[in-house]
This record gives sequence, C-alpha cells and structure tokens, in this order.
Amino acid sequence: MLLSVKISLSLYLSSSALHHSLSLSISLFLCASSLLSLSLFLSISALNHRRCLDSLLLTLSIPRL
Repeated sequence: MLLSVKISLSLYLSSSALHHSLSLSISLFLCASSLLSLSLFLSISALNHRRCLDSLLLTLSIPRL
C-alpha cells in the first residue's frame, strides 16, 4: 500500500513537473516567436522608412538638377 502510494505520488510529481516544463517551454517559444516577429516587423518598417527617405531625397534633389 505504501509502495503504491509512493509510486503514484512520484508519478504525479513527475507528470506535473513535465507539464510545468512543457508549459514553460511553450510560453518561452511563444515569447521568442513574438519577439522574432516584432524584430522582423521593425526591420521591415525601418527598411520601408529608409526607402521612403531615399525616394523623398531623390525627389527633393531632382529640382535642384
């Protein structure tokens, strides 16, 4: 009886630890993917902003020619 209680308790603890580690890894994965998408969005918007600045400078420098 005591052995079965110990086994079930150890199984419960290992399964709960596995569940916590899985949920932690899933939350870390979601956080990493959101950070990756945020950095991609920022780099794309910076690239678009630079393109807009380049085209604006080009249109501003055309009348001077």
